[in-house]
Amino acid sequence: MSLDEFRKMLYSRKNIQRFSMLQSKVLDVAKKELKESADVWFEYDLKKIKSRSLNWIILFRVPE
Repeated sequence: MSLDEFRKMLYSRKNIQRFSMLQSKVLDVAKKELKESADVWFEYDLKKIKSRSLNWIILFRVPE
C-alpha cells in the first residue's frame, strides 16, 4: 500500500510528516512489542515506485 494510505489508516498524516518518524515511533515499536509478546509478528519493506522517495510499504506476516 502507499505510505499515504498507511498514514490515513493510522490517522497520522498531520502528526507524523517524516517517514523516519513514522518508522521509529510506530512501525519499529509495534514490531518489537509484537515480537516480544505474540506468536505472529511482521516485517516490512519499503519501495520507491515511480518516485525518487520511498512511497510504498509492504507488510509481511512472519509466523514463529
